[in-house]
Amino acid sequence: MKKILFAMVAIAVIVSSCAKNSEAINSPVVCSEDFTAIVADNTRTTLDGTSVKWSSTDLLTVFTNTAHNRKYSIKSINSDNTSAVFKYESYTGSDDTPINANYAVYPYNEHATISSDVITTTLAAEQVYNAECVDLSNAVLAAKSNDNNFEFNNTSALVRFRVSKNIPEACTLQSITLTSAANKLAGEVTIDTATDFKAVVTANGTNEVTLVNINTEITEAEQLFYVVLPATNFADKDLTVTFTFTEANKEFQLPAFELQQGKIKTIAYQITPSMPADNQIWYTSTTNDVVTPTVGNGVSNDYSNGKGVITFDTDLSEIPQNMFKGFSTLSSVTLPKSIRTIGKYAFQSCSALSSVTMQDGVTTISSYAFKSCAITEITLPNTLTSIDNQAFASCKFTTITIPNSVTTLGPNVFQMCNNLTSVTISSDKLESVDSSVFYSCKNLKEINGAWASSDKRCFVFMGKIIAFAPAGLTEYTIPEGVTAIGVQAFASTSLTKVTISEHVTLIEDLAFNSASKLSEVYCKSTTPPTLGGTYAFASNATGRKIYVPAESVEAYKAAANWSAYADAIVGYDF
Repeated sequence: MKKILFAMVAIAVIVSSCAKNSEAINSPVVCSEDFTAIVADNTRTTLDGTSVKWSSTDLLTVFTNTAHNRKYSIKSINSDNTSAVFKYESYTGSDDTPINANYAVYPYNEHATISSDVITTTLAAEQVYNAECVDLSNAVLAAKSNDNNFEFNNTSALVRFRVSKNIPEACTLQSITLTSAANKLAGEVTIDTATDFKAVVTANGTNEVTLVNINTEITEAEQLFYVVLPATNFADKDLTVTFTFTEANKEFQLPAFELQQGKIKTIAYQITPSMPADNQIWYTSTTNDVVTPTVGNGVSNDYSNGKGVITFDTDLSEIPQNMFKGFSTLSSVTLPKSIRTIGKYAFQSCSALSSVTMQDGVTTISSYAFKSCAITEITLPNTLTSIDNQAFASCKFTTITIPNSVTTLGPNVFQMCNNLTSVTISSDKLESVDSSVFYSCKNLKEINGAWASSDKRCFVFMGKIIAFAPAGLTEYTIPEGVTAIGVQAFASTSLTKVTISEHVTLIEDLAFNSASKLSEVYCKSTTPPTLGGTYAFASNATGRKIYVPAESVEAYKAAANWSAYADAIVGYDF
């Protein structure tokens, strides 16, 4: 029943003889009688609360004597597919000896037989995937009746795989194979209709079942795949599951579990990234060619099936300085979990390097390690403690999260990351942060996390503004609680007006460097903040005015460097 949606059910089939034969169907049938099959709400058993619907391709086997295997097909289906008229097609066998009851089997099997209430038929070892439903043409339903009313029973069980992935690479699932070391899973089955209607695989059965014709790309969203199995108790590691992908196979063993007749057993499976051994680096190349590192060539370097594998004679704890510097064809790299340090210039100027996978274990990313790479997305390890000078300068990612483990952020770490729009600083363990960490990230719109200002525009560390999210702003007021403005914090912004609160006591060198449009500075403090160098407001705009409390004009004029940054210092009533 290809339209049976996520359910195994009991089906009531009401059978009526044709006009040419008014005898009950358990008498020898001599004409092509039709009968109506109806899904009866008061008799069906459902799984997941879904409906049963007939399909135009459904076929049934009906037994009215010991060896008369009758084939019935759909003649017509009502508008909602819950009721159907079945028509007689043909029969096999020649024994016209009546039996004490009528029997039916779904799906039709020309080789099915009946003997003393026991039906022998087949549970498919190769089951066909249906993307729209649980395809019970893979299963077996059976019925027994002493009159013209049939009630079909579930004879087997379902295993439902919920499959998703959390890796960027394509994964196209071709088939799912289940193999048991101790249990028969498919093939010839017997069904005792006098007892429990349970399908029992005989000694002629097979220990393997495969769901075929899947050809489905696995995504981050869960997808469902159903396999029909006999109701069986499986011991720990008895059942092995093999997912066959276009790209590779994945195999795992299931713990002990019980499959109950007419029930669904759900198994969630997420495809996670495969990772290199501790003496390997995996990579891809835009040219699908071997990339030979400048340092540490390894004992082998093979490129096949779209992936390069460099194998070394010892485990790796560091990516050495300059190892891949300047390799313009390197497009992705996956590092082993043994790595602790990414050395200086290790991947600098790898202009096609868009994907980097680092595992927990890495503690240090050294200066210039990924500068001028094309990295569009990266997850920093939860073990990372230090990111050094310009480590990710001029990279392409739009968001970045600083993990809670980080204690040190060096100068210009994310300098000129012009695609960067959002930063999350989850670390509350920071001990040292250079003021230029986000220097000239001109499209940065928000800064989130433990050190963010209330308006999410500033990274405020120990009272000092370290970085500013300038995108779209021409005017800004320094938040309350800020006592210092760090080096290059507002450098190269498009601000035309800034208001500095009375709490600010220090403006470090280069704080507003190259902010050439800044023409109005409002400083509320009656005591001039200390200017940390001679370039705090370098590259002054022509006609810039600095507005200060009226009673403090002379103090500002006398303070070091203030007059040098403005055409005029003007008294203002705040």
